[in-house]
Amino acid sequence: MLFRWKVSSEAGYDFLEFHLNGVLQTGRISGNVDWQLQTVALPAGAQTLRWRYTKDNIGTSGQDRGW
Repeated sequence: MLFRWKVSSEAGYDFLEFHLNGVLQTGRISGNVDWQLQTVALPAGAQTLRWRYTKDNIGTSGQDRGW
């Protein structure tokens, strides 16, 4: 599976993550990261894919979001 992701956040504190079946797959990105192509191998059968943006409660930076 291929996907692209991007984040504009407080570097080192607010993260965009990708999980496959509850397991973090491609690491996490934070700060001002432009579009990046990611490749993830999917096993056969039903899978749960989840992109998650996590934020601390201290500060904001950039657009404070992930795509």
